[in-house]
Amino acid sequence: MNNLQNKQKRVCNFCLKNFTSALIFSASVLFSVLSASAEGRIALLIGNSTYDRPEMSLKNPLNDIFALDETLADLGFSVRKVIDGNRKEMLSGLSWMAETAQDADMAMVFFAGHGVQVRGENYLVGRDLRDLSFDALEMASISLSEVRRELLASDVKLGMIVLDACRNNPLSDAGVGETGLASVRGGAGLLVAYATDPGNVAYDGNGKNSVFTAGLLKNLKTPGLDIRLMFGRVRQNVVRETYGRQIPWVEESVLGEHYLLPQQEGAGKFDEIMAWRQATFLGTQEAFEQYIQDYPGGLFQTFAEERKIQIASLSSKDSSTASAAITLTNQDLAPVKAALEILGYTSQERGLVTDTDLVVDELSKDFELWRLSQPKPESTDHNELLRKAAQLAMFLAATTAQRIRTDLVIHSSIGTHFELAGSDVDRIRELARTSSEAKAMLQEAEADLRVIQEQQERVAQRLDASLAYYQRLLDSTSEHFRLHIDENLFWQDNGASRSGLVEPSLFKDAAKFVSHVRAVSSRAPGSYAWFADFI
Repeated sequence: MNNLQNKQKRVCNFCLKNFTSALIFSASVLFSVLSASAEGRIALLIGNSTYDRPEMSLKNPLNDIFALDETLADLGFSVRKVIDGNRKEMLSGLSWMAETAQDADMAMVFFAGHGVQVRGENYLVGRDLRDLSFDALEMASISLSEVRRELLASDVKLGMIVLDACRNNPLSDAGVGETGLASVRGGAGLLVAYATDPGNVAYDGNGKNSVFTAGLLKNLKTPGLDIRLMFGRVRQNVVRETYGRQIPWVEESVLGEHYLLPQQEGAGKFDEIMAWRQATFLGTQEAFEQYIQDYPGGLFQTFAEERKIQIASLSSKDSSTASAAITLTNQDLAPVKAALEILGYTSQERGLVTDTDLVVDELSKDFELWRLSQPKPESTDHNELLRKAAQLAMFLAATTAQRIRTDLVIHSSIGTHFELAGSDVDRIRELARTSSEAKAMLQEAEADLRVIQEQQERVAQRLDASLAYYQRLLDSTSEHFRLHIDENLFWQDNGASRSGLVEPSLFKDAAKFVSHVRAVSSRAPGSYAWFADFI
């Protein structure tokens, strides 16, 4: 027992370097979640494991359905299962969902089994597929369009379609449709989550559940996690487990934030990257100074200090009297706005303006202030603005990439500690039934475990923010600065040496960001294929 106790203390000391107390759920929060009205949360779970054609049978869909049933019920969902269903049985489940989900808060349709795309339509294959033909496929399947139509008609606040349905199957091998599923827009208030990106195959898994569903089960009960971030964590799990061979992706048009469990008491969510984004959004000297104070030696300290100095040097020049050095066309508005936001020259007032002429006027003033901060303002045009924005986006993305890579290692290490400590706590719990010594140390061991869990959640939150920010930089650069992006841009104007960012690894990450930007046009919206490069 002394060895066991010492091991627990070592784990505790490791965690207490960064975190001093465990997070505890309040009884009132738990009660409010678990006693939520079943009509507020609806789930239809379809799992097809046993097909009439033996070569199509799968091991895990049935396991996936029963595991999700238990988890979603704990989260207040009213659940209906369709197991090894044909088209009629699956349609009956959809009808139940559409009727029960009228004006509900959340409704989920989950399908595990075979799926195939034919002429841009996705078909979820029922058990009674009689032969490998399109006519047989239509008779045995429900289409994704039918699922979307029922969800949208229910006026549910958040509709989710979750498809673990990209397993390889004889249909695509026989030339009936293509491998994987096709990209489909979610629709207003609708989120569509796919187990893997378009055209690729998802793994049924060697364990009790598929790789994708295992990731889903691991993250569904995370407190205070918006549903979109939750699917982001599922993606991280799957990419790590498959070493980048399977990359889940999401199509969504969801308004607001939606939580399966509320935030734990006392848990802060403000992250350094979120603070940096807030500073650049405000674009004031005070905002950048606040970032520097809150995060001394932070990721973006050099950029914040430079921007603060620039603002101070321009304090004598009032943006309201600055002359417009350029004439913006409607085509210029989006890229100029995106460039000024990345560079931190954002007018807070501009965000409140809806009149196009006034927006152009405000953008012109912001551009003029940026132009006046340049070494040769008289020869600076809006193409130079876009080039500077592309250059800074590379720096920011490379810096963010380094933290992503570091936090992935830390998160994995903490996960290993958590599993080991969890196994120890389980053994102590078992011993505590008959041993007073074990019973005495059980509370301390459980507290140690909660500390590790808290630390893991903190790192996971940092990863959420970092990945979202990297994707935002990637989207903005691809849409607005693609023509200006280049590996050589990283070193131009002595930008790297001036900022003190000359590490070879940073240059490699900047070059990798350029490759990600160039690959965006070949990827479906919502794909995080770039994430595999961090594994």
